[in-house]
Amino acid sequence: MVLEISRTDKYAPKVTGVYNIDLEVFSGLIKNKKEREERKLAQQWYYDAETKYLGSKLFPDKVLFEGANKNLIVYAKRKLKNQIWNFDDKRNLWFNMFTNDALMVASKDHIDVGSNVITGSKHIKNKDKSFWSIIPCGQEHMMKHIRENIENKQ
Repeated sequence: MVLEISRTDKYAPKVTGVYNIDLEVFSGLIKNKKEREERKLAQQWYYDAETKYLGSKLFPDKVLFEGANKNLIVYAKRKLKNQIWNFDDKRNLWFNMFTNDALMVASKDHIDVGSNVITGSKHIKNKDKSFWSIIPCGQEHMMKHIRENIENKQ
């Protein structure tokens, strides 16, 4: 599963520039070519080490934003503290540098397609919900290797 930005404005039909994110099936596994291509950019992200923005390739002028309610959206770049992220490569987690909250799956029981992604404590008890693997675009074949390594550790 991958982090995917919605292609539809959160408040459609209004156009607000706010987009939700959730977990979805990796586009490379989708058999329908049209759907696969439509979802490809929605699953690609970039990190700007200078600004600490985690942005969407689908909407390059928008970045990840942590709301006061711990919900995540993608919103316009505004140099807001809730848009500043860093990656802990020892624990494999993304966290907001202002709130120190980690990016994680909201589900308490089962992580599945469509699961909401929120922020929460970086505490070790949340490690299964906040473990992320970064796979460079064009290196999607690495997903199988990463999945096998995770399964072998369990």
